[in-house]
Amino acid sequence: MKSIICLFLLLSCIIFVESAEANKTCSQQKLKEIKTDFDKAYNQYDVFWDTLHCYGDNAISGDKNSIRAIISLNGIGTYNSEFTEWYAETIAQIFLKSPQKLLDLLLQRDRKTIDNIMTYLEHPIGDVEMESIVAVAKKLKKKPKYRSLAKRLTSGR
Repeated sequence: MKSIICLFLLLSCIIFVESAEANKTCSQQKLKEIKTDFDKAYNQYDVFWDTLHCYGDNAISGDKNSIRAIISLNGIGTYNSEFTEWYAETIAQIFLKSPQKLLDLLLQRDRKTIDNIMTYLEHPIGDVEMESIVAVAKKLKKKPKYRSLAKRLTSGR
């Protein structure tokens, strides 16, 4: 009986820690600095990446405000391959985990932003396979509001 109670307590602690990590508090000020002066923010390397990973992790977990923040980074630092690779992988991971949230927020943006983000999804890099993106997009094609974006990801596949 004691071992069952101990196991239950251990599992409860693990679940609590994982859920606490999923919704970290990210620095809005640091994100603003990254958007306004990318090079200066990048020079504070650890703070730069801590901020981006905080928003990225929360976005991948489905936090709408963090997804919005990631979308807002579109178009900055495109000359920095390290950032661009992280950004592309993060967008793809958000799409795989919370596709409707990403597309809902994306549909509120201008055509250039939509096209840029869709290009990242059409040409994934890193650990994300195109087949995974296509599988999610095929499910989304059934919903009228996502149909045009989903078609871009499934055409010819």
